[in-house]
Amino acid sequence: MPRLGESTLQPENADFGECCYDYAYEADTASGSKRRSFPCDQCPVVATDRVGYERHQRTHTGEKPFACPTRGRRFNQKSNMATHMRRHTGEKPFSCDVCSRQFGFKVALVKHMQEEHTVEPLK
Repeated sequence: MPRLGESTLQPENADFGECCYDYAYEADTASGSKRRSFPCDQCPVVATDRVGYERHQRTHTGEKPFACPTRGRRFNQKSNMATHMRRHTGEKPFSCDVCSRQFGFKVALVKHMQEEHTVEPLK
């Protein structure tokens, strides 16, 4: 099942390599503590905190409480609105390590690296 912040699979049930091993789960189990979880009642997602749960619920309700002050476009997450705002401000926080060209969006930098410098993105 998908999980915001961690896998729902416990290590003994997991069928994947060490790269996906949940060390936080192991530490919690060893110390006897149990992390709270916030399961969605509409899908298999389980959030690790209330804020994540509330953010996830907006995917089901369609609520978009964050509005672009320039054009009024609405977003379900503040971070999505902040990314959108770079279209208006011209901010370019991503820069090419090869030629120093700057980009407003990470996807544009990745595309540039592939097309101009034949560099494949990290996986």
